[in-house]
Amino acid sequence: MSTGKDLKEVWKTWDRAWDNGLTENERIGFLQRCTASGFVYTNSDIKISDDLPGLVKFISQALAATGNSAQVQHVDWKENNSQSALQWNMVDVKTDGVILKGWSYGRYDENGKLVCVADFW
Repeated sequence: MSTGKDLKEVWKTWDRAWDNGLTENERIGFLQRCTASGFVYTNSDIKISDDLPGLVKFISQALAATGNSAQVQHVDWKENNSQSALQWNMVDVKTDGVILKGWSYGRYDENGKLVCVADFW
């Protein structure tokens, strides 16, 4: 089982995949480092199973919808038993205005890699 510090480090790598200005290959590289085989991503609109290129396409579309000017700010972090919950705000970097508020739930395998992420907003 991974330690709390390890889970936060894994999540930081997950976050990097959502940075603006990355190439498709850079995003896939970050995702490969932090996700387990068979990884599943869900939110209220989609479910992406074991498909990192499909996830990268979704990330790129989500960022483009904000004009590529959004950044996620962490509000609160909780974890226990190889699971984490992150409360976050998506903020417009130009105006500092909150675009979206939400929670992300992560579940990790015995090696500390993400098995699933579920986003709620």
